[in-house]
Amino acid sequence: PFPGAVLAARGRGWPGILGRPCGAAEILRGGVDGWLGDPADTPGLAHLLGEADRAMRDDRMREAARAGAMRFGLGETARQMTELYGALLRA
Repeated sequence: PFPGAVLAARGRGWPGILGRPCGAAEILRGGVDGWLGDPADTPGLAHLLGEADRAMRDDRMREAARAGAMRFGLGETARQMTELYGALLRA
């Protein structure tokens, strides 16, 4: 599954902490616009929460999260779907 809440948060410039099995993990660039962690690793997740707290004061990561979300905006999604269906029709 691809949680819409992750995309909405990224659009607001909020980097995310996602578990590796999460469908949205594929759009995250660890350490650039969020973090990937093991949901069963409590100390590791606590560490990532500290990283997230620091990152909220760093505009670079917030801008990277926002820019990453724009790759999945309505206009870009429509463009990609049109391209895909066009290729299918030509095949």
